[in-house]
Formats: sequence, C-alpha cells, structure tokens
Amino acid sequence: MLYIIILFFIGLTIAISYWIVIIILNEGVLGTPGVFVLLYFAGQMSYTGLFLFKHITTTVVHSRQGFKITSGKKTIEYLWSDISKAKRYTLGGVLRLYDHQGKSIYAVQSSAFGYSSFRKRVNEEIGIRTVLT
Repeated sequence: MLYIIILFFIGLTIAISYWIVIIILNEGVLGTPGVFVLLYFAGQMSYTGLFLFKHITTTVVHSRQGFKITSGKKTIEYLWSDISKAKRYTLGGVLRLYDHQGKSIYAVQSSAFGYSSFRKRVNEEIGIRTVLT
C-alpha cells in the first residue's frame, strides 16, 4: 500500500508542475501562488517517499547494542555508535538514520510495525533531530 501512496505523490507532483506551466502560459505568474503551496506539499511527500521506497520490505530488530536490518536473505548489523545522526521528518512521518559518511542507511515510516519502540530506542541512544520537511 505504501508503494501506491508514494507513486501517487510522485504523480501528483508531476501533474501539479504541469498545471503550473499551463497557468503561467495562460494567466501569468500571478495566478500560481496557491498552486505552488500544493506543489510544495506534494513535492515534500514525494521526496520523503523516495528515500523510504527501498526500505519498505525490510525488517529491523533492535537491542541495547545496536540493530539488524534484514531485506530478503541479506542482513546488515549496526552498532548504535555506527550512526552519526537521526532525522525525523514531520511531513510524512519518516525517521531516517545516517552513518558517519553522511550516507542514509535506513528510513522507516511512522505507521510501520514497531516504529514507536524503535524511535524511542534511537532517541535514547543517539538522539533525533526533527526536521519540518
């Protein structure tokens, strides 16, 4: 279901962008402010959805020492010290973890099973920075 929602917002972003071009060509820039607001929100949902996309089918098991991410038959283990930062995106309800090279290693949506306990553990171990986008 989350795949469909992400694809919906990507399509909506493209459609609104096209709509803005049509409005500008027919009425000028003054007719677009309200549509830009729609574009902003659809674009933000698309953006957060894109980095969620590859993690939808993964499972995570966490402990005091770290966590394991399993996708299919592949499992990767991380210690909490391997994570440099965690960001929680308010729009879309996504928690994203980064390694020390700044690479995103995991993203999870707030409606995922076990999200609240994982988020609590992440906050206890490394802290979470909340981002409005």
